[in-house]
Amino acid sequence: MISSAAKRICRFLVCTGVVSQEESELYEYGLFLLISRAAFFILVCTLGLLCDLFWACILFYLHFSLLRGYAGGVHASREWVCLLCTTLCFCLAVVGMGWLRASGTTTAAYGMLLVFGPMVWIFSPLDVPEKPLTQSEKRHYGRISKGLVLGSALIAIVAAQMGYCLLLWVIPWSVALEGLLLLAGFLKQRCCQGKQEIFRNLT
Repeated sequence: MISSAAKRICRFLVCTGVVSQEESELYEYGLFLLISRAAFFILVCTLGLLCDLFWACILFYLHFSLLRGYAGGVHASREWVCLLCTTLCFCLAVVGMGWLRASGTTTAAYGMLLVFGPMVWIFSPLDVPEKPLTQSEKRHYGRISKGLVLGSALIAIVAAQMGYCLLLWVIPWSVALEGLLLLAGFLKQRCCQGKQEIFRNLT
């Protein structure tokens, strides 16, 4: 697992004196993020090469990573679940982009933006109990995530009208995936809050 690899690397850095013991936890988390993002980037690039969607996949990964960084979304409680679900989501997105390219229609892409774009507007930013956002942070991240969705959607639509449909394969799937992750995260939080409320009433 990626966390085990990050721990081993961090342990080696501590033993060699490159990193102090006090900083090891921070470095371990940073290494986990670096390795996981690099692994998923390689995965997406490989899928892009196999499906003849290399540049579309790179743009998808960059846009989705940027949007998720500000908007948030559901997080799996176990690492293997996170890795599996993320891999499946990326595979679905690549297949979906290939389908949009093959169909030659813009109707489905516009429909995805109309359905999932509002989800990002409504539910972002979504924090986690381990790291709750302040009200000012929520406003800041919310403005950025909404601006990303609106701006990228408009650019994709204008580019498609000019005959460049690449972004109209990419942006709708990025927005759709983030919208679903936000919805899942929102429902998960509501479910947890409901269970806590029931437990308090029982006790």
